[in-house]
Amino acid sequence: MITLLCALLFTDPDAMLSAIQKERDPAIIERYRLTNDTRIHGVPALYHALAAGNAPLVEALASQTFSNEADDLLNATPLSWSLLYGRTDMALWLIDHGVSVDQQDPINGETPLIWAVRHRDKTFAEQLLARKARPEVRDAQGRDALYFAYHLVDPELVASLRRAGAEQTEAERLWAESVRFDRIEVIHLLLEAGPPPTTPVCPYFKWCDELENPKSLLQLARYLNRPAIEALLEKMPADSESSDREP
Repeated sequence: MITLLCALLFTDPDAMLSAIQKERDPAIIERYRLTNDTRIHGVPALYHALAAGNAPLVEALASQTFSNEADDLLNATPLSWSLLYGRTDMALWLIDHGVSVDQQDPINGETPLIWAVRHRDKTFAEQLLARKARPEVRDAQGRDALYFAYHLVDPELVASLRRAGAEQTEAERLWAESVRFDRIEVIHLLLEAGPPPTTPVCPYFKWCDELENPKSLLQLARYLNRPAIEALLEKMPADSESSDREP
């Protein structure tokens, strides 16, 4: 009877999960016979430890053979799972123990640096940049960390990424989206890096077909009735929008 009760205790998923979340003693590995193949409610034990920020258990489980690739059932890597739960400490631990600092989320292609910028976690962003994170890596929709820093209108993040070598590769997209969504605050920040692009607006966007195919940002601002942005663009040097200006 005692043996049966012990067996039930050692295989009870809720008891195992509670121990992973609350105990910082890697001895629970032996107590519950945990391995990297152990799943609790469908989630690997290592992933539960990462979500709980249980560093001693993570280290003990990681000392076993485990993969940095995406789990087939969760479609998440240990790194992306850590960030899903906001565990930047565990993300840094994984990176410092061999996981690529630029590893992309299997679902959206987001890197840890893009995650840091989106969440305005400047400390984490600086820690990643210190570990040589590449700002130019893009997510599944072609957006890099600098793109999000501009959309958040965060001059500190923009400056930090630029110091790390980030280039404004999405200028046309950023300008057109800022005009479309009336984000004049983003435009002011963009202007600090240089004048607006003179390339046609619409080759980059399907939605332009619905706007009578405007050829420039100034035309787009006029079509969408963005008077403040239109006035700002009117003040740009003549060679940037010359074909659209009133005589």
